[in-house]
Amino acid sequence: MSIQKSVVIIGAGLIGVSAARYLSAAGSRVVLVGPGETPPGAESRVYSSWYDEARITRILDPDPVWGTLAARSISRYGDIESESGICFHQRSGVLRVADAGDEDLAQSTAACEHLDPVYDVLDEDRLTGRFPMLQFRGGSEALLERGDAGFMNPKRFVKAQSVLCSRLGVERIHATVTRIQERTSGVVVTLEDGRAVQAESALLATGAFTSALHLDVECPPFHISAQTILLAEVAADDAGRFQEMPAVIDRDPGNLDLKYIYVLPPVRYPDGRLCVKIGGRESPDTILDTPKDIGDWFLSGGSARSGERLEEALVSLIPGWAPASLQTKPCAVTRTPTGRPIVDHLSDRIVLAAGGNGAAAKSADEIGRIASTRVLTAAEPPDYPVETFLCRSNLEF
Repeated sequence: MSIQKSVVIIGAGLIGVSAARYLSAAGSRVVLVGPGETPPGAESRVYSSWYDEARITRILDPDPVWGTLAARSISRYGDIESESGICFHQRSGVLRVADAGDEDLAQSTAACEHLDPVYDVLDEDRLTGRFPMLQFRGGSEALLERGDAGFMNPKRFVKAQSVLCSRLGVERIHATVTRIQERTSGVVVTLEDGRAVQAESALLATGAFTSALHLDVECPPFHISAQTILLAEVAADDAGRFQEMPAVIDRDPGNLDLKYIYVLPPVRYPDGRLCVKIGGRESPDTILDTPKDIGDWFLSGGSARSGERLEEALVSLIPGWAPASLQTKPCAVTRTPTGRPIVDHLSDRIVLAAGGNGAAAKSADEIGRIASTRVLTAAEPPDYPVETFLCRSNLEF
């Protein structure tokens, strides 16, 4: 069985489904290929970190490219929600904390000034007075981003975009891809059940599993970093104390093993639990070298030692609170040498959009738009610095 389409997108996560909508709206015939959500602990060839309930949304960032990607994506959330009938965005504010005088805060405001973010600068006294339930190191200051800052539900985002894709005629195939081959007439994508999808071009939005596709072209230099998140359950009697809690990013949590932490206010999970989520980047990174390593990691339940570090950070941030339960979960971050996503041609007919660097969920709609432009025109986006998203294999981490 062979299915003829003009563009085949491999990877049906946040970026892939966003690109599918833009390509279809531009008149392309699109087939979107990727497995459905894998239940926790289930055996699978492919997993994803977007099977989650909350990701931080913010504009302020020391890198103006990430700030711009976020601002443009977030500005479209309302239309996507309205047109799909699915809500996925919550405005809670985001608190970006660092030591007083830390260049991260100054760089974040300077880099994103042109985007007109809405924020307050809080010194130590104002920080303590505004959020008495939270405790920070002495000498801390923060940026409290308001407006649309808060968090989004990535699963509901994918569902909303999928509704719009369906209306536009995007064909959805729930399957895992085993190989992609480029030929003079186009590309041939082989599925695990033996079917083949033929198209004029292909877009890969395959994240950490890009190397599993057995590409005939060189794969870009990615580091796949194993990360652990901790879900801390909020008992019904404690829910009131979190009503005014923003999302938090702490650039120096006082733990030598953690470069930074992020914390989300309580969110209801599918099992009914109300949980505060905490994650962070550990030092050094644990690198996953092969697709098997990645699969094994997603079946592991995360690192118990990392969970202990995150629990220590959470207890320090919210003193006097005893979670009703604790659960670690695995996550994988696809990092690039530039710290920015790659949206570039790997060959004449194959475009790659990957490398979220732990910051892409909130920006997926704009990354998908850029990817669709690369597929249709082969041109770099004119409204970003030249070569921002190029795949440069000569760069090292």
